[in-house]
Amino acid sequence: MKNKPLLLISLWLACILGAYGQTSVRAYFEPQSIARGEETTYCIAIEGKTSGQIEGQVPAPDGLTMQYSGQRTAMQFINGESSSQRIHTFTARPSDKGLYSVPEYTVKIDGKEYPVNATTLNVAEGIAPILFFIEKPPAPLYVGQTAPLKIKLLFLSKVGLRNLSPLTQSGEAFALPDGEQKYEQTIETFDNTQYNAIVWPMSVTALKSGAQSLSFNVRAVVADTSQRHTDPFFGNMAGIFSDSFSQRTIDLKTDALALDVLPLPTEGKPLNFSGAIGTFTFTAAALNPPRAQVGEPVSVRLYLNGEGNFERISAPALDLGEGWKVYTPKQTFTPRSANEPQAGELLFEYVVIPLKEGQQRFPGVPFNYFDPRTGKYKTIHSPAVDTLVLPASAQSSPPPAVAPKTETAPARPEDKGPQLAPQKDDEGAEAKPFYTQAWFWASQLLLVALLAGVVFRLGVLKERRNNPEIMRQKRYAAQRREFLSQAESAAQRDDAAAFFPAVQNTLRYAVARHHDNPGALAREELCALLRERAADTETLDTLSRLWEMGDALKFGAVKPVPLGQTLEQLKDLLNKINGLF
Repeated sequence: MKNKPLLLISLWLACILGAYGQTSVRAYFEPQSIARGEETTYCIAIEGKTSGQIEGQVPAPDGLTMQYSGQRTAMQFINGESSSQRIHTFTARPSDKGLYSVPEYTVKIDGKEYPVNATTLNVAEGIAPILFFIEKPPAPLYVGQTAPLKIKLLFLSKVGLRNLSPLTQSGEAFALPDGEQKYEQTIETFDNTQYNAIVWPMSVTALKSGAQSLSFNVRAVVADTSQRHTDPFFGNMAGIFSDSFSQRTIDLKTDALALDVLPLPTEGKPLNFSGAIGTFTFTAAALNPPRAQVGEPVSVRLYLNGEGNFERISAPALDLGEGWKVYTPKQTFTPRSANEPQAGELLFEYVVIPLKEGQQRFPGVPFNYFDPRTGKYKTIHSPAVDTLVLPASAQSSPPPAVAPKTETAPARPEDKGPQLAPQKDDEGAEAKPFYTQAWFWASQLLLVALLAGVVFRLGVLKERRNNPEIMRQKRYAAQRREFLSQAESAAQRDDAAAFFPAVQNTLRYAVARHHDNPGALAREELCALLRERAADTETLDTLSRLWEMGDALKFGAVKPVPLGQTLEQLKDLLNKINGLF
């Protein structure tokens, strides 16, 4: 491969990098896959404690031109530890489709050489900005079987999706589970291209045999963030101050997924087949209470675990003979997880009443099902349970009789002759000691409760003072209020140079509430933290716009912007962020 004229990097780092340890240099394309006619960014990331000059030559392959475009600082967190990176960026423009490989080379930092890894750029004929498809479930698939399914919506980072509607199914050959549709947001690589991904894990139940097709529809609002309208006064900054991205509502439909649904075999099918399809086990059986009494209800619980069509399973019949009265059972299903709605535990709870006393046994309850892995019917039994049924009179006995208390008339006091005043013992009924009065003990209990409350409150305050996490949260909240106050003061003065740094610091301390150094975080890290809190696309877009406004005013000359309006946008965004924590 013939190298282009070598590009010279001769840059001075503005500050000492925050990370400690050995210096390392890593190169990569961002993104690594693009379509013909697009451009990408070649990055050289320097990590470690170093300062000074970086020198070197970047070998560019034939057909790929690279032009230095600047540097930025980024933070990353690995195993709970943070490190700072200085990233030098180049705009890379390929001339045609194909693979472009930059070989390994070396650079010098402070006079010491460091190796830079080789990296490859994939340029395709065309990359679809949005992909919507179904992952095929495992075969075979039988009528009545519930199979796990994943529907995926992939889109490039430059495409913003919002306001997703619920999924709808085309056709009547499959049934979807009832309830709320939940999805996950992640990043996936498809056909050597990295996409943002929305994944719906769900299950479907086949209703008809034969060749069937399955497809899904969804409606969304699409915003192309790489295309902003241009304002004659503010130029490209106009797209920052408003939702002026190119956006529209679109209807997406997956390609029809062809599935061959098999009928259940008739060979070996039990006469009382329950309709269950999957793999199951009885894990336990329990009585509540463990001892029964004639005429008193007892709860019998059977636990069925596994994977299958739980929503189509009926409780097996419980035949205990003439000595028991059995009522209609209750069923409760607990899924294993949100990603496995077809797997979990089904509780059958029977209520029975014993009609005769003595040692009794609940026999194992038979349960039959069809196993699609083997193509055969199976029968399992719940564990048998023994219990002792007590007679109706054995539970309690009447309380012993107590002889009635006979009141004895008090003796007449001895006549002691004329008295100047009546004796205390002669004044009406006999007085009770104060410590036997109800009011005395009530007041003591109230005093004890008040003392306990004071001790508890002092303990809570002491724990809060000694809790570093609580103290850090209070400190961050105070800093957040201080930066917001600075932004409000700068907006009143119409001082954009002071306003936007205060806005960025306010956002840092609002989002990064559990990090040791929020003041060093960049926009990308804040957006990643918000995605972990399931922030919607509108919240992420608003944060990015406010951040870009500050960067634009910091690095380029633009006309004044309406700071009062921007401050209101910041406050609305802070309310949304607070709702995520």
